[in-house]
Amino acid sequence: MADLVQGAAGPGDGRRFSVMLGPAGLLPLALLVGLGVTQGFDGAAFGVLAPEIRHTFHLDNAGKQTEVPARELIHELIDWFLRDVIDDLGIRNEVKYANRILDEGSSADRQIKVFNQTGDTKDVVAHLIKETKEGLGD
Repeated sequence: MADLVQGAAGPGDGRRFSVMLGPAGLLPLALLVGLGVTQGFDGAAFGVLAPEIRHTFHLDNAGKQTEVPARELIHELIDWFLRDVIDDLGIRNEVKYANRILDEGSSADRQIKVFNQTGDTKDVVAHLIKETKEGLGD
């Protein structure tokens, strides 16, 4: 192998190389090279198209020049893409619940808050039991 890498390959070294590749032959190597080329092309194409894609789908941060919290952007995405079809899709309750999670936090957020306040996992479990008994409450 070292001779092949250093360029001192002689007659019959091609057979040695194919023996080293094993029964799969060049196919896995060719696939990896092909995937690498495809990934490079995909990255280049996305770099060129990304500004147009962001503009077309109104994902250009709405002209904001600063970072925006994800929760705010998700609210905007829901408003942009779902506002007109919420009732047609029958997802009003789901969107309402998603907005509630964005505004008030998830169950995990509340569990972390309880643990940070008490330092006791038993209190976290008690909190979960209480929330489960109360239900979501609309």
